Amino acid sequence: MRRFALGLVIMSGLAFGCTPPAPAPVDPPRPAGGAAPTSGSTSAANITSDVKLVSLKVPDMHCPHGCYPTVKKTLEGMPGVEGVDLAEQKSKDAIDNPVVKLKLNGSFDATAAMIALEKNGFKSEVVN
Repeated sequence: MRRFALGLVIMSGLAFGCTPPAPAPVDPPRPAGGAAPTSGSTSAANITSDVKLVSLKVPDMHCPHGCYPTVKKTLEGMPGVEGVDLAEQKSKDAIDNPVVKLKLNGSFDATAAMIALEKNGFKSEVVN
């Protein structure tokens, strides 16, 4: 009986735990010279291979167990991304610094990455 109760507690935690917010409508990409699709993004949409590290701030990312894995998987699927790491946090169970660091090995389209994150419910901006 205790195992059943423990199982219910765990399942309810998974079902009602941290979930990303509902995806917001995404504006279509704008022509060159237009405003970036996300607020706070830099004007450099494409980052060339001479840049080795880029950081993205993802303010809607709140937990390292549900939100961060979704953000990481999305970014790892982008061309030019070699690795994705979460910035240092004060606690391993919460995100107080919603920054992910990208290690690049080729050409990287920051605008495409931000649009992909928005489709998963996470707004983002380049911070360096």
